[in-house]
Amino acid sequence: MLEFFNIEYLENLSEFSTALHQACINENINTVRFLIEYSHYNPNIILKKRGKKVLKNLAEGSTPLYAAALCSSIEIFEYLLLYGGNPFIENINKEDAFDIYLLEWEIVNFLNIL
Repeated sequence: MLEFFNIEYLENLSEFSTALHQACINENINTVRFLIEYSHYNPNIILKKRGKKVLKNLAEGSTPLYAAALCSSIEIFEYLLLYGGNPFIENINKEDAFDIYLLEWEIVNFLNIL
């Protein structure tokens, strides 16, 4: 009988990020959907420092929602909100996904106006 793998065990093998953070950075909505709906990932999983660095541009304590906001991925941002993502969780730099999302959204809208 096939058993599901232990997500926490798998994530502890990763040195720099979680699969969900990486999918958000890569703007891969299908992978995000799979991880949330079938692998039951927590949309508020916190990026922990494991070693000397974490995933580029993401501070320790960042959430997948923060990663989606940083990459201006509105579709993933809204999807994670729908599945319980908390936009107000702060990373170690006291930044949260909501502030990044607003900043990125305004920049994108400004550039579209030009």
